[in-house]
Amino acid sequence: MSALLSTTLALISGLLGAVIGGMIGRRGAIEGARIAIAHAEELFQKERGQREAERRTQIQRAFLEELRLNIQNVGSMLGASYAGLLTTAWLFAQGDLRLLSTETARKLVEVYARIHRYNDGAAKWDLTLTREPIDKEVRPLRLLMQEAIETLEKDH
Repeated sequence: MSALLSTTLALISGLLGAVIGGMIGRRGAIEGARIAIAHAEELFQKERGQREAERRTQIQRAFLEELRLNIQNVGSMLGASYAGLLTTAWLFAQGDLRLLSTETARKLVEVYARIHRYNDGAAKWDLTLTREPIDKEVRPLRLLMQEAIETLEKDH
């Protein structure tokens, strides 16, 4: 009987040890999974931040290049024939202005609204019409584009 009791106690203690070991192992596995998930989330956020920073740089560069070229074009157009100003940077950045500072985004919206208005006027201009309305539009636009360049450079 003592051998049976001893065997039964050994089996119960083994079973109890297995249950306790399983619980401890499960806790370790759960904690390991939490750590892995947190690490993966951290890596994801870091990668996302890097992509946004890269996109922001691309957008800023596109606007700077285009606005500088538009300022040159405006300077050469005064007193000459009118051609439309470039708006490809606006199309390139569309939807991602949120990556720029609020001030920069506001300034760019204002500038490109005025560029579109100027382009509409230039497209309708006829050699028989007076140049004064378009010249009045383009002079302040040039200053506004220069302000936008300064804002972009400050933000860069």
